[in-house]
Amino acid sequence: MIEREALAFSDVTQELLKPINLAESDRIWIRVNDDEANFFDIKPFGINGAYSSSAAVGSWLTRLQEQTYQNDGVYRISATDFNVSIIFSLWEGRIKFDDEVAELEFKRWLLFIYNGNEQARQFKRYKAGEELVGYSYPDKEGLELARHQKFAYSNGSQTDGYCFFMEQGTGKTAAGIAVACREAVKLAEESRLKRIIVVCPNNVRLNWQVEMEKFATVPNQVVVLRGTKKQRIERFLKAFIPQANSQFTVVVVGYDTLKNSGDYIFKLQWDVAVADESHYFKTPGNKRFKTMMKLRDHSNKRLALTGTPITNSALDLYAQFEFIGKNYSGFTSFKAFKNFYGVYVTGESGFDKLVGLQNHAFMQERMARLCFIVRKEEALPDLPEKVYDVAEVHMTPEQKEIYDQVATQLNLEIENDLATATGNSANLVVNNILTKLLKLAQITSGFVVFPRMVDEEGGVEQERSVKRLENNPKLDKLVELIKAKEPNTKSLVWACWVEDIKVIAERLAEEGIKAVTYYGGTSFDARNQAVVDFNNDDKTTVFISNPAAGGTGITLLGYDPMKPTEEQTSNCDQEFYYSQNWSMVHRSQSEDRCHRHGTRVPIKITDLCVPETIDEEIRARVLDKITTALELGDLRKVLTKVL
Repeated sequence: MIEREALAFSDVTQELLKPINLAESDRIWIRVNDDEANFFDIKPFGINGAYSSSAAVGSWLTRLQEQTYQNDGVYRISATDFNVSIIFSLWEGRIKFDDEVAELEFKRWLLFIYNGNEQARQFKRYKAGEELVGYSYPDKEGLELARHQKFAYSNGSQTDGYCFFMEQGTGKTAAGIAVACREAVKLAEESRLKRIIVVCPNNVRLNWQVEMEKFATVPNQVVVLRGTKKQRIERFLKAFIPQANSQFTVVVVGYDTLKNSGDYIFKLQWDVAVADESHYFKTPGNKRFKTMMKLRDHSNKRLALTGTPITNSALDLYAQFEFIGKNYSGFTSFKAFKNFYGVYVTGESGFDKLVGLQNHAFMQERMARLCFIVRKEEALPDLPEKVYDVAEVHMTPEQKEIYDQVATQLNLEIENDLATATGNSANLVVNNILTKLLKLAQITSGFVVFPRMVDEEGGVEQERSVKRLENNPKLDKLVELIKAKEPNTKSLVWACWVEDIKVIAERLAEEGIKAVTYYGGTSFDARNQAVVDFNNDDKTTVFISNPAAGGTGITLLGYDPMKPTEEQTSNCDQEFYYSQNWSMVHRSQSEDRCHRHGTRVPIKITDLCVPETIDEEIRARVLDKITTALELGDLRKVLTKVL
């Protein structure tokens, strides 16, 4: 039986576990609520006709989360580890369960708390530099997991739900594969193909196929669901036809494809479900979130992997905690979660605005029990540094004239938009305005978009068109910087728009510089070839991509770490940001494609910026990790600098 001492938490939680002066006859009755299985019904009572003492029905109840009084002395509380730990600590040996279901559910949460506390203790030992206890994993020759990966694997293997919040480049995919392999071995006595499903952004699907082949220590087969629905179903069925020696099958599917494929994917119970880049479903209530919760309920073990678990605020963690286990956030609803952790004021739009966080100690405690968190400087202390600089570019007179004209037009449009921004529409208006401002960034990068225009009767007056500016100083500067580099060095060029990618690729080809492109319109096979060429072909020296497509899931070192290093002298040592949008996540993730395990030289990151334009404001915000305008007042600060 689990003892009270085994449930020891931090000092702040100990305040909630302080004992109460119960009478000898005091007991508490517990049942699982018939209508809402997420809740317990509880009632203090006295035995042998005695009334409950004042302590038994007193203020201790306020320590419980999500509690409401029903009637006849019965309280309804959320069935979470938070509440179970308090009741067990205060009422140990005095609990009467209504039936076996209630007792099993209560003890399940006790075991969850105990295991979580053990995870936290192991993390503390890891941080103290102690040796890992009980670690056993058959690494592939030449691909031994690093110490931080071993710890992630060890903790992730011991629970039915865990988060790898490991910064880009620290090897979370390899650690996740290790957990999947262990699970396949553990289930070896079952005479069936074990089932692993990996859900990830579309541009990361290829990476999982490559990494499974590279790191898996157990024979397996991988199928990527893509194409038409008929093709996806055919691939899905193929995944369960056993191949020689395969012990498990891996189905890799994109987040949005999963939404449209649930009619057959959810007919199976999965042994392991992996959510890669788990911040993709951070918004509770939307379709992507609901789909992932359904997958949670159809899987025995769950892993959430991301290097950017928090993109707006710590409230992003709710969805990711809920994926690894129902009520693992400590609450039964996002509303209760955000009210406990968030601090709000009424904003200009009349709605509550998040201005800060509270109860930090409880969040830290939960993360210690449910997550492995590691930053690159801790995991890879010998990794060469990143160095930032700016290459100033000045627009041509024609370009400046167009920029000023569009800025004036946008100013008028935005003033009109702001005048109508009230209530629920405020956030939508803010996001629309930020998108409109990117028209200016298109001009600084060298092209103008003329939108499709219709007359009052719906007739087309003008089709959408794109005009490339004849002289493009930013493109000239980029080519100048690339041509000035030393031999055997390679470069990444990040551009926000496909038009930019095409222009850059064409110009580099004219200059005799071999480059590959990687963006949304690039086929699955061509993407794979682009990565292979950049890492293996000494003549391919430039990789051009937009961060949305190439910013996650691929390794771009400029050489192949699987081959003898003495045979490869090239390195990717510089990244250029030619154009970008407001996404801090895209920026931070794309930066680390060449700055990761295996990087042999310092990485120079150069922003091509036109002074006193939108380029400078975007760069400042994404580098400072400033969340873009949540309120109209935040947006006005941007407008003041840009317009």
